[in-house]
Amino acid sequence: MMLAAPAALAQEASSTAEQTIAAMTRIFGEHPGKRSNHAKGVVVEGRFTPSKEAATLSKASVFAGAAVP
Repeated sequence: MMLAAPAALAQEASSTAEQTIAAMTRIFGEHPGKRSNHAKGVVVEGRFTPSKEAATLSKASVFAGAAVP
């Protein structure tokens, strides 16, 4: 039975993905040759540098450290 579990999980994930795409198609319509989600393919690059005041407002480590690429 344990050997069948990974296959069942993969099938369930596939079904969920297909259901998601079907729902998006119902809402936004069909666009042949385009991705169902994140179709623009925008790529950005940058650096996040927290302000000194940010650490006083939040305990999140991203606000207490150095710049993050």
